[in-house]
Formats: sequence, C-alpha cells, structure tokens
Amino acid sequence: MGQAELDVLLATGLARCVATRKPAYRPGQLLLAGLLLIACVVFILFWIHHLPLVGFPVTLLLCACVTWLWHIQARSLAFYADRLMVQWLGRSRACSGLHALADRSRTPERKRWSEPSLEERIERVCGSGVESKSNQLTLVG
Repeated sequence: MGQAELDVLLATGLARCVATRKPAYRPGQLLLAGLLLIACVVFILFWIHHLPLVGFPVTLLLCACVTWLWHIQARSLAFYADRLMVQWLGRSRACSGLHALADRSRTPERKRWSEPSLEERIERVCGSGVESKSNQLTLVG
C-alpha cells in the first residue's frame, strides 16, 4: 500500500472516531435505541392483550423507521468524516489516496443502502468544491 492510501485510511478512521465522540452524536444514537426498545415493548403489550395482528405491523413500522434513521445517521457520519479527512490531508492528497484505494479494491460498487462506496466518496470529495481556509482568506476550489 502506498503512503497516500495509508494516510486516507488512518485519517478516515480517526475522523470517524472524533465524530462519534462529539456530544451531538450520542443523543441520536440513544433516541434510535430508545425507539427500538419502544417497538419491542409495543409488540409485547399487543401480544399480551391477544392482538398480535395489530402489534406486528406497528412494531414492523417502528423497526423500519429506526433502520432508515440509523442508515441516514451512518451515512452522514461517513460524509462528515470525509470532510474532516480533506481538511487534515488536503484535497489532492485525499483524492489520490481514495483513487488508489479504488484501484486496489476488488469489490463492486455498493448500493446506496450501505456504507458509502469508494466511488461515491470520490465523487463527493474530488468532484465538488471544498473550502480551504488560510489565516486571512477563504478560498473555494
């Protein structure tokens, strides 16, 4: 592995760790875990009252909402980590590392319902303007 690939992997992992330790991340996780717990309690209560045909769709709907929200949160975390990585490494270094990782990867492009693929990350990082701040000026490239 080249140095740019290692830099991207290390910076991405560190950025995700930093992002998950932010105080704003925890309430979302706790809310989703609470919703999942509520879904289980709703199902049990409907089961106890002999109404499983009502409880099952309600529980299924709550679980689907939790899954969808968890997915949205995980993707936004990944994109936030990419922004931090670009700030730390610079856009050109991050792009070269991502392209090298994509060339090395043998996995096909993933669907949008999972972790962002390398192609999607490359498109977001290398294909759009990223702010670069100096002491006196803010440049958009």
